[in-house]
Amino acid sequence: MGFERNKETIWKENMACIMPSRMEGQSLAMLEAMSFGRMIISTNVGDAERLIEHGETGFICDATVESVNKILDEAWNKRTDWLKIVKRSNDRLYTLITEDPVITFANILANN
Repeated sequence: MGFERNKETIWKENMACIMPSRMEGQSLAMLEAMSFGRMIISTNVGDAERLIEHGETGFICDATVESVNKILDEAWNKRTDWLKIVKRSNDRLYTLITEDPVITFANILANN
């Protein structure tokens, strides 16, 4: 595909965000992919374990070449479930991260 600036175009053509990172924080690329209803295939670094439910909203593995190869095979073997997985990925994102974190935080402060 080459470089593409338009996020809608990127996620129109791609079903998954594959992130074989060895070190990561809260990945904006992961959040963006989930917001577009795309599954995540990631190593268990940073916030990945909090955001991904293995086999339900994406796939997660150890940060080794062997584990990444195994998880890519697992994801491919479940390709008939990808549409369900990407829907759940988007739903999961918005149950964990509200659309307006400022209002959510203000409500938490008001209730304490």
